[in-house]
Amino acid sequence: MKHNLPVLDRETVVPPGLVLVSRTNLKGVIIYANDAFVSVSGFTREELLNQPHNIVRHPDTPPMLFSDMWYTLHKGEPWRGTLKNRSKDGAFYWVDTCVVPVRQHDCTIGYMSVRQAASPDAIAAARRLMNGEDTPATGWQQRMAHRIGIRRGIELGTRFVTAAMLAGGILGIGGLLLANRTGDILTRQYVEPLQVSARLGRTLADIQRNLQGLRHDLSYEEPLSQAERRQTAFAQSGQSMQADLQLLSDRLQDTTTRERLQDLQKTLTSLQREGLLPVSEALANQSASQLQFLLSNKLLPLAEQAERELEVLENRLGASALEENRTASQRNHLIQLLAILGIGMCILAVVRVGRLYLTHIIDPLNDAIGRLDRIAQGHLAGDICLEGAGETGRLNRASTTMQLHLRVMLDEISQLSRHMDTQCLRLKDLLWQVVEHAEQQHDHVGRTGTVLLQIADEISVMSSGLLHARNTAPLAADNLHPTLEQAQQHAAEAEAQVRDIAGQIATSRTAVQNAWRASELLEHTSRELRRLVSRFELTDAQWHHRPLLTQPASLDV
Repeated sequence: MKHNLPVLDRETVVPPGLVLVSRTNLKGVIIYANDAFVSVSGFTREELLNQPHNIVRHPDTPPMLFSDMWYTLHKGEPWRGTLKNRSKDGAFYWVDTCVVPVRQHDCTIGYMSVRQAASPDAIAAARRLMNGEDTPATGWQQRMAHRIGIRRGIELGTRFVTAAMLAGGILGIGGLLLANRTGDILTRQYVEPLQVSARLGRTLADIQRNLQGLRHDLSYEEPLSQAERRQTAFAQSGQSMQADLQLLSDRLQDTTTRERLQDLQKTLTSLQREGLLPVSEALANQSASQLQFLLSNKLLPLAEQAERELEVLENRLGASALEENRTASQRNHLIQLLAILGIGMCILAVVRVGRLYLTHIIDPLNDAIGRLDRIAQGHLAGDICLEGAGETGRLNRASTTMQLHLRVMLDEISQLSRHMDTQCLRLKDLLWQVVEHAEQQHDHVGRTGTVLLQIADEISVMSSGLLHARNTAPLAADNLHPTLEQAQQHAAEAEAQVRDIAGQIATSRTAVQNAWRASELLEHTSRELRRLVSRFELTDAQWHHRPLLTQPASLDV
C-alpha cells in the first residue's frame, strides 16, 4: 500500500454541506476534481489530475476497507464507508464517502466519488475499526438476505410451504395409518382371542356343569335318563373347543402367549381324549362305575386344570394387549409432539423469515420509493442508503446512484451558472469601457470634422477673394491659384476621412450595443439556469450562492 508523507496529527474539519467530488477512470486515475475537493485536499487541480486517487490516502486507513471497496465496485455496485484522508500538508480529514460506478451503454467507464463531512458516530466507529477494537461482521440474517430477493424469496417461500404441507400430511396420514394398523393388531391379536377365550371359558363351564349334573345323578343313584342329552352336549363342547383352539392358534403371534396356548391345547386334548370320549362311551353303555371313575380321576381334574391354564392365557393376553396399547399411546403421543414441534418451527421460521423479508426487502423498497418521490420533488440531499437485497437492493442502489449523479451534475451546473454570471458582469464592464472610449473618440472626431469644415469654408472664402484679386492683379492670382486648389483638395480629402471614421465609430457603437444585448441575454439565461437548479435541494441546507457583482447601469445609446 502507498504511504503518503508527511503525516501530521492535525485535523481539518470539512464544512457541513460541502460536497467533494472526483471522477476516475477504471484504474483509479483522477480525471475530474471539483473546487471543494481541490480546496480541502490542499493540492492544486493540476497536481490532482492524472494522478492515482490514493494520493489522498492516509496511512491509518485499513487496507481491508479498500479491498472491500474494490470488490464491491467490480461487482458493479456502489460502496459507502467512512475514510480518513490526508491533505497535502499532512493533516487529515474525515469524510463520508460514497463511490459509484459510472456506466454508459451498460458498461462501466469509470468511478465517481462523492464525499461530505462524516458524522461523529461514523468517525468513532471508524476509529474503533482502525484500532482493531471492532471488526465488520455480518450475521446469518444478512448473509441470507443478500442471497434472496423478491423472486427467489417467493420461490423459496412456495417450496417451504409445499414441504411443510407435505410433511404435515405425511405425519397426519401416517399417524392415522399407524392408528388403524394398531387397532387392527389389537383387534386381531388380542380382542378376538380374548373373545374366543371367553367363549372357550363358557364351554368349559358348560362341561363342568354337565359333569356336576352327572355326578349328582350318580350320587343319588338316579337313572341315567339324560344320558343321551349329556352325550350330545359333550360332543358339541369338544367340537367347539377344537374350533376355538384353532382360532387362537391362528390369531396369536406372541411366543409366550403361544406357549401358554400349547399347554392349554394339551390339557383340552387330554380332557377330550381321556375324559369326554370315554364318558360318552360309558353313557352309551350305562356304566355307572366307569362314569364315577372317569369323573373322579380324569374329567374333573382335567377340567379344573384347563380352567386354570385358560385363566393364565387370558391374563397373558390382557397384559400383552395393555402393553401394545401403551406402545400405541406412546407412539401417538410422539406423533402429536412432532406435529406440535413442526407447527411451532414452521411458525417460528415464517415469523423470522417474514421479519427478515420486511427488513431487507420491503423496508428498503419503501425507502427507494420514497427517495424517488423526493427526487421527483427536487430534494437531492437525502441520506445515502445502499441497503436491501435482490431486486430491492438493486433498485435502492440504482436510485442512490442516480441521486448522486443528479446532485453532482446540478452542482456543476450551478457553479457554471455562477461563473457565467461573473464573466457576464466582467464582459459588461469591458463593454462599458469600450462604449465610453468609442463615445470619446466619436466626440473627438466630430470636433475634428467641425474644424476641417471651418478650414474648408475659409479656403472657399480665400478662393473667392482670389478670383476677385485676379481681376485686379492677374499675375499674383495666377501664382496663388495652384496652392489654393491643392489646399482645398486636401481639406476635402480630410473631411471625407473624418466622415469615414465617424461612420466606423457609429458601426462600432452598434456592434458594442449588440454585444451588450447578447451579454444581457446570456446573463438572463444564466439566471434561468440558476433558478431551475434552485428547485433542487443539493444539501440539507440549500446551497448558498455567492452574491453577484454589482451590475453597471444600462447604457442608453
